Amino acid sequence: MSDYPVLEQLGITSVQDVIRYTLVRETRFDVLKVYYKRRPGSLLASSKKFHFTRGQNHIDKKQQNQHVAPQLLLVTEELRQLMMHRPVLKKAELKESINERLDSLESVIESKLYNLREQVKSL
Repeated sequence: MSDYPVLEQLGITSVQDVIRYTLVRETRFDVLKVYYKRRPGSLLASSKKFHFTRGQNHIDKKQQNQHVAPQLLLVTEELRQLMMHRPVLKKAELKESINERLDSLESVIESKLYNLREQVKSL
């Protein structure tokens, strides 16, 4: 039996490679993004994104309370436990991680700009 059964249900089987996670609230969703440490040249994804629908409690017509999905609470608790046992990143590792994210963002932006330019040319 795994120490992290809820993470396994989501398909996160290599918990030893998880380096961090982020949680962002969107309009009707909570978005959990899990980041992995991968070797250079690895074909495996460096992150996975999961969407959890926020539940609606209808109190009256003017006010709607939203609550977090129960599975998300379980997942974040397991991720917190997992991260507690991880050593704190050193500055050099942190810089490397930030540079990797910047490179990834740069390639995404370049791709989007190229696609937009191609659309303008075709008009």
